[in-house]
Amino acid sequence: AGGGSKLTFRSGTFRVGPESVGSQPGPVCYRKGGDLAVTDANLLLGRVLPDYFPKIFGPAEDAPLDAVATRAAFEGEAERINQLLGLTGTAPMTPEEVALGYLRVANEAMCRPIREITESKGYETASHVLAAFGGAGPQHACAIA
Repeated sequence: AGGGSKLTFRSGTFRVGPESVGSQPGPVCYRKGGDLAVTDANLLLGRVLPDYFPKIFGPAEDAPLDAVATRAAFEGEAERINQLLGLTGTAPMTPEEVALGYLRVANEAMCRPIREITESKGYETASHVLAAFGGAGPQHACAIA
């Protein structure tokens, strides 16, 4: 699962990928009409800070990441999920809880191959250091470790 992995809710479960939103149109926050992706979840939860990104988003590629559109998309997703699960009463899921649910699934999707490959070679994952790299890798490293 990477930053462009598409977030969907199907059959009562959070799904991350394998579909990707790609770089065109990209995640919702890219301002090009894309779907929710891992990058949007990290943005909503404050793990991606728009002020530290260049202003290269939107149709003219001169705008910052769109945190407002991402929040609105997650608010709509939370409302839809709450209705599907019948959680509209006392304890509906917040947009942040929905984003975190998707990230938990993404983290597990990243853990599985690490664990499988490492253990298939006879090594214990607990006795090794995890080196994170890539655009979103460091945002997930602590949860994966």
